[in-house]
Amino acid sequence: MNNINVDINLTIDQSTVNEANTLTLPGGITLTIANDDGTDLTVNGTLDMDGGVLSMTGTLEYGASSTLEYSDASGTQTSTANELPASGCANLKINNTHGVTLHANTAISADFEIVSGCSFSISDKDLQSVVRQISMVRLL
Repeated sequence: MNNINVDINLTIDQSTVNEANTLTLPGGITLTIANDDGTDLTVNGTLDMDGGVLSMTGTLEYGASSTLEYSDASGTQTSTANELPASGCANLKINNTHGVTLHANTAISADFEIVSGCSFSISDKDLQSVVRQISMVRLL
């Protein structure tokens, strides 16, 4: 397992987050996905939005085993079309005790997890799902 914690503003292209690997974007960091031929960022592991910003001029694709996680411990988060497009993601994990708000209609194709003590608001948005499992995890 490889975990990459982006600690500088960075531009990448034609990159893949492999299964069992995590790419973390902490607060104050912007990761820009540049546009070139094909898919510019493929996530087969975990994309952890820990307060950072994903800026897109390119394309993002989630694999069947991928996870999008919201985990900023410093404040509330609102999803954006950059990391959570209308086509959605496979697995969605809410791990932010301050709460996460859905920005627009989207979809989840696998598992949806809300860690105990965290909240998720869809407001007036639609969250379409072919969810295999919805779970709440209690932290002891």
